[in-house]
Amino acid sequence: MILMAQIKVAFVLFTNIAVGAGNETSVQTYALQLRKLDPEIEITIVQTDWMASSSNAPLLKSSIEGINLLTLHSPHSFKFYKWLDNNLSPFMQLFMSFSLYPFIYILINHKQIKKISKESDVIYFFNLSDSFLWLILNEPVRKKNIESGHCGLIPFPRYKYIKGLLNKFVYKIFNRFTFSYHYLTNSQALDVKRHNKYDFILPNGVDTDRFKPLKKDLSSQNTTNNIQENDTKHPTKFIYFGRLDRSKGVAELIDAFNRYPYDDTLTVIGTGEFVNLVKNSPKKINYEGFIEHEILPERISDHDIFIFPTHGETFGIVVLEAVASGLFCLVSEKQKGIFDDLEAIGAIKYIPDTSEGILNAMIKYRNFKPTYEKKLQWHKYMEENYDWKKISKELYKMIVMISNAKNKNED
Repeated sequence: MILMAQIKVAFVLFTNIAVGAGNETSVQTYALQLRKLDPEIEITIVQTDWMASSSNAPLLKSSIEGINLLTLHSPHSFKFYKWLDNNLSPFMQLFMSFSLYPFIYILINHKQIKKISKESDVIYFFNLSDSFLWLILNEPVRKKNIESGHCGLIPFPRYKYIKGLLNKFVYKIFNRFTFSYHYLTNSQALDVKRHNKYDFILPNGVDTDRFKPLKKDLSSQNTTNNIQENDTKHPTKFIYFGRLDRSKGVAELIDAFNRYPYDDTLTVIGTGEFVNLVKNSPKKINYEGFIEHEILPERISDHDIFIFPTHGETFGIVVLEAVASGLFCLVSEKQKGIFDDLEAIGAIKYIPDTSEGILNAMIKYRNFKPTYEKKLQWHKYMEENYDWKKISKELYKMIVMISNAKNKNED
């Protein structure tokens, strides 16, 4: 044990954990792994009742023993999101969702927030909009918090000029109050231009014990090549899994597949605003709806190519899960700088996030099917660089360091 005194950590989400996207997956995994590393650690996950565009039911109780799940309620949150969707442009919807909604729930639940702010040793924010008001309204937060890049340091991937201005404004304020910043990638660290003593870079991870290649009969494969570029005997199995939202490029993917000229298949897993678009596609799509994360590995490993045409993402965990499972990935060029190491080992190709770009990439790479040997090489790379167990150990070290420094300042 690195520290004898019990550490109290709060992870703060502005969504409900049942949304099941990358942020929610990360916080649950961190909580589980930290409890294994330190059974005495006290963890509270602060969530809201906002389900964004997910059709899942809100989760109000943690399934992890020893984890306190605190739900902050915000009346009419579903109506609010629908109003945004129907009345505002995508830009304004994004701005209001990440800014106005947190403002509403934080004011409504200020008493509970003040209590958790005072009692916690370390507070890990997934969204800057949350932490901004927590910092202003609760003095104890200012020397015990981690600002995370999980939700996007500034969530405007398509508006670089606006993002640049907001960065300068926000970080001029935040640099006076915040204790540390957690960057997901080196490129994000350069974007923020802040390198203080307790700042750290740590990517998201993948459970490599569960996400792994599906064993196949190697006698039927041409093992002399790492990638079988001329496998025309078997249909190519494309797959997309994740939220079915506008920002993920799902509409462009469906349009591209409807114009795809070959008899290959596309499987879609997930829920969101474009469910009906998937279900009503003129060309048949294997739509499997929402699948529990525990059984997701077995559902995706029998496919060949994962398509991730997102319009902007801080860090897509789904890419890690796909590569660890042995899938070749076509990833939006908006992710350049994040998965360049995976491109270097041949596991992904960057593609345009337009319908035409996705269609051309599907046609070009349809016969790129990795051999089992190559899949194992990718999986080993993921074990060595992206396994959640390794990443959680590094996070734990930082939490202990911040907790010790906080206690020293108080003394």
